[in-house]
Amino acid sequence: MVKAPVREKRKRILATIAWASFPVSTALTLMLLDWQGTGVAKPLWTFALPPVSGLVGGIAGFRAQKEILGAVAVAFGLLCVPVAIFVVGLVYGP
Repeated sequence: MVKAPVREKRKRILATIAWASFPVSTALTLMLLDWQGTGVAKPLWTFALPPVSGLVGGIAGFRAQKEILGAVAVAFGLLCVPVAIFVVGLVYGP
């Protein structure tokens, strides 16, 4: 009887982690942009941070037995950087 509330609490925590991956991925993607126009290149490993955040959120979502939330978190994390590149290309040109 004690394990049921513990499982529910764990599911809520995992779901919260999955939901938190969305703003974290967005913030990490916005950090990649060159806001000051200096043209200084970012280290290559920084481009892996938004997808890693999405994967962590996806794993948490799947472990919370919220498969759709997990799948959307993974897709969001994986698509953050390509969408940012596309939008910057549209705004500033090739």
